[in-house]
Amino acid sequence: MAVVALLYGIICAASLCGCGTNGAAPPASPSTAAVIEGKPQPPPPYPSLPTGRIVFWNYTYSTPPNQLYTMNADGSNRTQITTGGGAFPDWSPDGQWICYYSRYAAGDAKQSIWVVPATGDGDVSQVKQITNGPSVGKSDFRPVWSPDGTKIAFMRGTTSSNYHICIIAMPDDPSTIPAAEPLESTVPVVELTGDGGGGDPAWSPDSQYIVFGSSGPHLDLGVVAAGGGSPRTIGHSGLHPSWSVDNVLVFGYYDRPYTVPVLPDGTLNGTPTGLTARADRLEANWCGTNWVLCHEEVFPKKGNPTLNMYAAAVPSGTFYPMGSGSDPIWTSVP
Repeated sequence: MAVVALLYGIICAASLCGCGTNGAAPPASPSTAAVIEGKPQPPPPYPSLPTGRIVFWNYTYSTPPNQLYTMNADGSNRTQITTGGGAFPDWSPDGQWICYYSRYAAGDAKQSIWVVPATGDGDVSQVKQITNGPSVGKSDFRPVWSPDGTKIAFMRGTTSSNYHICIIAMPDDPSTIPAAEPLESTVPVVELTGDGGGGDPAWSPDSQYIVFGSSGPHLDLGVVAAGGGSPRTIGHSGLHPSWSVDNVLVFGYYDRPYTVPVLPDGTLNGTPTGLTARADRLEANWCGTNWVLCHEEVFPKKGNPTLNMYAAAVPSGTFYPMGSGSDPIWTSVP
């Protein structure tokens, strides 16, 4: 459990730095994807990905804070979506909304789940608060929208280093959520895992199961039914899983992403295969069924780390740079 606490402590601390605290400006990345004034830069040309859009966030220790951006799958039309800070986004199934977590209220150290229209029109009145972070040091984190659009799963910190997997039901039209109070004030949050329940939730294609990483002291991948029941491990360690429409998991394990077939209930149905030997490209998300999107942390000898995005072909594992940013998430909606 100490390893889990250390991993999530680092992630949360880095995210807090980017959501409203001051710090040194990030150094230029050694790759072609430099961060300039905290704004993500365009990528060099890369192979054609499936048609759609990508949402991601810029990772910076400087002011202004981390913000969400969208772009076309070919890297064009980069658009800033948030103005109040945000990180770890995910699309609604119809591509009209983006959920994310943020320390949105000025001076509020709690981190909560929010949704924002994907149009990028900058209308703050349309930003809706979904959860109310329990307290300082007990944040809500890493939201993911169910494929059927009815729920959002997320991590809830019960201490600064212990997370449970929770879900909250979503209305058909998020714009109907009152602006004056979070959705959680009228819709209950359902806890699916107890202490040691881990994090990084990802939905099965049928919205019936949630796989998650970092469960227990050995970083075991786990799965739990969205309707409730006892969580179980699936027989392999890993972080930040993503579940494809054809029932293949991609997840981070030590120094690279791995893929493995699973049954519809999350049971392993094959042997994990590493995509690349290169280190630090751990957090991968499916882009169709033949590509995964991921980011790489670059740690210079001096200064703060930077994050660069990549597209990886499956199964060859060939990586192509996509520009600066973190946690790229694809939707097929153009």
